[in-house]
Amino acid sequence: GTSFPGAVGELSSNSDNLVNLIVENYESISSTILPILKTVPEGIKVDHVANCPDGSANKDGGCDSVPILGSASFKFTVTAEQCLENPDQVVIEFTGFGQVILDISTLCQCECGSFSDKEGSSEICNGNGEFQCGVCVCDDQHSGEFCECQNADKGDVDQCRYGNTTIECNSAGHCVCGKCFCSGEIFGKYCECDVSDCKKGSNGLVCSGTGTCECEEGVGAECKCEEGWSGKDCSCTTDTSSCMFNGKICDGAGVCECGKCKCNSSNIEGKYCQKCNFCNRCDLYKNCTVCVAGTRTINPKDPDECESCNIAYNVTAYTETPDNINQDNVKICGFESDDNCQYEWHYIPGPEDQTRNLLFVNLNVDCDTSINILWVIIGVILAVVVLGIFIICLWKCITTYKDKQEYNKFVEDMNMTKFASTQSPLYECPITHVNNPIAKKM
Repeated sequence: GTSFPGAVGELSSNSDNLVNLIVENYESISSTILPILKTVPEGIKVDHVANCPDGSANKDGGCDSVPILGSASFKFTVTAEQCLENPDQVVIEFTGFGQVILDISTLCQCECGSFSDKEGSSEICNGNGEFQCGVCVCDDQHSGEFCECQNADKGDVDQCRYGNTTIECNSAGHCVCGKCFCSGEIFGKYCECDVSDCKKGSNGLVCSGTGTCECEEGVGAECKCEEGWSGKDCSCTTDTSSCMFNGKICDGAGVCECGKCKCNSSNIEGKYCQKCNFCNRCDLYKNCTVCVAGTRTINPKDPDECESCNIAYNVTAYTETPDNINQDNVKICGFESDDNCQYEWHYIPGPEDQTRNLLFVNLNVDCDTSINILWVIIGVILAVVVLGIFIICLWKCITTYKDKQEYNKFVEDMNMTKFASTQSPLYECPITHVNNPIAKKM
């Protein structure tokens, strides 16, 4: 069976806290992953590194406070310090998760080590040595991987010198056939790198056990991290799952570095940057509130659209105010929509034992369907103004039309009036002509 670590708690005099003690210790046990070596054969050494969700890497330790649905990885190294006569097993038990059994056996002597498998003066070894177990064993006068070098000149030593220096293998190795063979923890093409130059993690392992120490020409020794890890010592995980809150990295208010949230502002705090001392984050939940409570408004919303809200937040819809929102840290929000509906919601920021904020939506939506008197007054005023302008324009058009008619009649009468060119019909000549008949006879 699976064993669990012991737990100690103080029981009250009337034992009324017994259930709480059991729950607290169970949660503590269930959130801890600790490997225990139950069976290790003599001569076998087992080391491990625990890579925890918070980005830490613990040598020969475990992981605490692993969230629900969280995961931790363990890298085991098994070393045989002596040969086993028969195959054996290493039993590793994970608290609360069962056992892992490793079947191990040692191969202490290769079959190719017998004399009959040796190939003397092998062509593979350029005729300068024997080919044994896949490698060349050179004679006293030759060296190199394929016995291609004579020990007298040791090959081309210039290939063992970096740049324009005259020092072979950086004085930290010897040159054989144009290749440096370094001493101790020195490595590199020219023995220019030292393993100690690679950073060690907090677990004491080079590159935290999640990377390799490699030599880059002109740079020196540095850690090359495995996939999923970063940093100079490869101790930072690139996995952002431990930073997720409300479905977003660091609740959208920070960045995830080494599996931990780094908030964008000093006003924002909390494990997931979910607490803001001087922020009003009501707008963050407005759309979800309208979606959840909108089914009761004069313009009903499609409830299927609310599915993403239930994923992002822990939504509780209510018609009667629940007791748990009468707390000091509860934020109250509200707004009026375009269709004159009053929405109200509450949210509780910062429950670090969860990965979603608590959102409480009031389903009692008040929609005002009455007529707005102000808009009615404005409408009447605008109508009167428009009507007045219309009447003035109509009056102006009528008077202009009548004036034009009078003018045309005057012109017509003037054209019909005719006067004599020599005298007026009222004119009487003042001269009287009298004929004298006698004057003609004379």
